[in-house]
Amino acid sequence: MKRLLLATGLWVLLSSGLLAQTEPIGRRKNFYLHSALNLHITDVNELNAELVRAGHLPFDGIQVGRGGGFYTLFPKVRLASLFNFSTYSKIKSGQNRTNWIRATQAGTSLGLLVRNSEHLQLIPYAGVLYSWLGVRVASAQPVPGSTAGYLSGPSNQHHMRSNQFMGNLGIHLARTGFGRTALGQRLMAGVRVGYFVPIGANQWKTGLTTLSDGPDTNAGGFYTSLVVGLAQ
Repeated sequence: MKRLLLATGLWVLLSSGLLAQTEPIGRRKNFYLHSALNLHITDVNELNAELVRAGHLPFDGIQVGRGGGFYTLFPKVRLASLFNFSTYSKIKSGQNRTNWIRATQAGTSLGLLVRNSEHLQLIPYAGVLYSWLGVRVASAQPVPGSTAGYLSGPSNQHHMRSNQFMGNLGIHLARTGFGRTALGQRLMAGVRVGYFVPIGANQWKTGLTTLSDGPDTNAGGFYTSLVVGLAQ
């Protein structure tokens, strides 16, 4: 919680300074739908330490995912509301072992409309989202065979999940309007950079059973997103 409050304070100070230097905002397109290509630098060090101790493959710390969402601009009050979701999944194998990870985050944010000129948007934002994280590890890869044989054979897989709320701090920088066609003038392309801040400790479960003393993870971490959208 202290990290979230500190990061939020820094975001407010930065946004206030930028806001004071901007020009008046004119009438622009105010609603955008978009898709995103995301790069996450996650924090799974404690989880990997547990996996290695148990003889399993560790997970990669960098994940590539996809997502999308929409955002609405309110020029008169210099605010923006943003909704976005992101997801990634990856299967890794080696030394006759496999692991699988999937994470999804979805939530809303409130942003300051620092710049909304004819071709430029600059929006620092902060919000809250919910994160779903699931992992599966296998100490040995299954031998090819029938479904019935696999289900009745010895189990060598373990599955865990951890869901939690997270803070979302970031900056949206985009160019709007390309070319002279009607479609080109509605296009938006930009980048977002930010950080997901875990709120509270991870609560791990397998099925309906709660697991105690689980590792702390950050399935979102630092992220960079390439966003492409269309004004409505």
